[in-house]
Amino acid sequence: MQVNPQQFEQCLQQPLKNAWIISGEETLLINEAVDKLRKAAKQQGFAERIRFEVNREFDWSAFLAETQELSLFSERKLIELSMAEAKPGTEGAKQITQFCTAIPQDIILLVICGKVDFKGGKAPAWYQAIEKVGVAMRVWQIERTKLPAWIKQRAQKMGMKLEQQAIDLLVDRTDGNLLASAQELEKLSLLGLSGKISEQELLQGISDSSHHSIYDCIDMALSGNREQTTKMFYSLKAEHFPEAIMVWALLKDLQKLEQLAWLKRKSSLTAQVMMRFQIWKQRQPIVNKALARHPYAFWAATLAVAAKLDRVQKGRQQAADLSGQILDLLLMITGEAFYQPENRLLARSEREYFTHKGML
Repeated sequence: MQVNPQQFEQCLQQPLKNAWIISGEETLLINEAVDKLRKAAKQQGFAERIRFEVNREFDWSAFLAETQELSLFSERKLIELSMAEAKPGTEGAKQITQFCTAIPQDIILLVICGKVDFKGGKAPAWYQAIEKVGVAMRVWQIERTKLPAWIKQRAQKMGMKLEQQAIDLLVDRTDGNLLASAQELEKLSLLGLSGKISEQELLQGISDSSHHSIYDCIDMALSGNREQTTKMFYSLKAEHFPEAIMVWALLKDLQKLEQLAWLKRKSSLTAQVMMRFQIWKQRQPIVNKALARHPYAFWAATLAVAAKLDRVQKGRQQAADLSGQILDLLLMITGEAFYQPENRLLARSEREYFTHKGML
């Protein structure tokens, strides 16, 4: 059956179905729903959890072996299939459908995936198989216009009541990213802030919560300070910063910089033009400095790199050492020299360089 988030919560209070699928593009809400299901499954005796990351090279025989294993002396288990692109392939679709045809009562299957393609308004056969015998929930993205209400409700659950100006500030700061919004609220909670919170208290609380923020690190890179950018990055890494937010913030800024660099080729950039791209007054000197340091081709190439890192952190593309690649991108923005002068490749364009280095 297809359920909404409210019905999903009700399903968790009952004996759990043996097949579930949680799909969509809002990572935070998907992860929270998955955590709730895991907790409910454990409470109902499904103590063992097995997780498979499904990609094009995934061996479905491993999944088949787990579903057919006799559990006379073993605990009941939750089997998770995580599919970033919501495409199990021919063999995967077959295995999921067969599982739903004859479900072992000692197993719960949970499929976690991105947005499912409903061609012609019709779900794929494997999705329908889960929906028929179990529970299916699609997690919709929250529109920016509805984000203030979401922040207000989430803050209230944490014992905080944000004034409207504080909510507006948080919306502008996180630019519609739920994960970023949730983390900022978590910081305030950890600082012990509760009750009514003003705009100034919100700003002060966020500033005091760590020595450096992701946004500070990006601004330092835009200003061209290589040494401080590196120090800030490793400070954030030591605090286990969320790579997803760093990549998202970089991608958002580079999209604006690429467009501004294109406009700059034909005319000077006024404060009004900057405002149109949501580059507020205090950031304009930093952005202008960065645009003066690199040509348009550089910003087009770095935008492509950021898009690749976004695919990597979402599991849609393989790459080693994501945090290292994020730092590389930040250092490139500072103006770090790519090659020694004697290198014959020095004259290559930025796009050729990134391609040569395997970053595109």
